[in-house]
Amino acid sequence: MIESFNPDYPNRNFTGGINFSVNNPGIGFNEVLAVHKHDFAGPDEEPIEWRTGVFEFTPKATTAILQVEIIQEADDDNEYGVVGLDLGPNTVVPCIAGTQAVPLKATSHEILCPETSVNLVSQFFGGLIPSGTELKFFTNPNHTGLPLSNLNVGAGTYYAFYYDAANNCYNQDVSTAKIDVTYKNCADVTQTLDISAANFSLGVSRDFVVNLYEINGSGTAGPVTFKIGKPGGFTITYPTVSGVSKIFGDVPNENGKWTFSENAGFITATSSEPIPANGQATIGFRVARKAGIAAGLSQNITITVVGGSGGELNTENNLSITTVSTN
Repeated sequence: MIESFNPDYPNRNFTGGINFSVNNPGIGFNEVLAVHKHDFAGPDEEPIEWRTGVFEFTPKATTAILQVEIIQEADDDNEYGVVGLDLGPNTVVPCIAGTQAVPLKATSHEILCPETSVNLVSQFFGGLIPSGTELKFFTNPNHTGLPLSNLNVGAGTYYAFYYDAANNCYNQDVSTAKIDVTYKNCADVTQTLDISAANFSLGVSRDFVVNLYEINGSGTAGPVTFKIGKPGGFTITYPTVSGVSKIFGDVPNENGKWTFSENAGFITATSSEPIPANGQATIGFRVARKAGIAAGLSQNITITVVGGSGGELNTENNLSITTVSTN
């Protein structure tokens, strides 16, 4: 050791500490295998407190060099020293996990509703597990805490490691095999009916629109279908091209993006384009009082979004009812 290692060395004040670095033998010590800084508790002029420090490195040969840099006060030059290290079989512990990052065939994935999880191994792992090691996943890059026991995971960030159980070591101290998993919500479509007035005199007809809203922050997947129940005392018609509906002014409709069919009980409309996340679709219709219908009749126009259409799961908000009457 050089003299500066002696904690009783007189008149020596350390402003930072001592840097230890392990290097492969060679001119200039160019290949640094590990660095450890030994700090001191006391400030200048107080006794130095020595503390044990451990640092790990992967040897490249059977010998190495320990280089020591003593950090001096600002106006002094740092001092250096070297000590030879014998890396014999009794001092080197092998780690068969190696030092290479776990290979990944993908680094990100979006779980699409209605699925709720993805398997970390089948979706992301892109190699062969080295003999004598295990593939482990953590939610932090430093493999602290316990590894995941269930590899079917939801949204989150995950890190992959090889683990050598016999020598209790990992391939990396800080994993670079990072995986990001996100989740796309199911769409949720609900509906309203807008009409300027609900009472109909003889011979009166009015426009109304059906508004469909996506309210769960996820665009629809596949066609959206809704049905309108036909009230017996009224007729309901619809254009098959986009235009304007007269409801408290001009309201643009999107009928050209929908296909229509009907039977004795219902009109069915199906979209040809998705409704975007938090978006809206407006479809125009016209309702008229039938000839010969007496005053005082009240009937319902029901709007029902077909469950599961557009990829939605929630059917609790798929029905609206509007009452129309004759006077």
